[in-house]
Amino acid sequence: MASQAPARSDPEIVEGLSGRTARVQLADGRTLLVTHHRDGTAHMTGDGGLDMTGRWSVSNGQLCFDWTGQPRECWPYGGPLTPGEKVQSTSSRGQIITTTLLMDGETGMVEAGNEAVASNMAGNAVE
Repeated sequence: MASQAPARSDPEIVEGLSGRTARVQLADGRTLLVTHHRDGTAHMTGDGGLDMTGRWSVSNGQLCFDWTGQPRECWPYGGPLTPGEKVQSTSSRGQIITTTLLMDGETGMVEAGNEAVASNMAGNAVE
């Protein structure tokens, strides 16, 4: 049985994610990319023209996103993400995702059908 990584402090989480991009797969199989910029802005992209800018922050071991026009959503962050390794988590709003931190210089391929990813990430109905 693998031992669980020790919990990281908020500054350690910020340092580990700053300037990094993650590939996020939603429970319905759609994929998007989220970039965590060092200035606290976040950029989410996907097929179908999805292109959103918001803010990311870390508080009490939770990675939180504030997307324009959407309620805040936070994800538990139990340990460091290893590039290429998939981690499943459930948000404060019940959203289940699988996240893969991309390696430096890696670009992520995003699958088709992401027109409604932003509203799905916020837990709203997707048409």
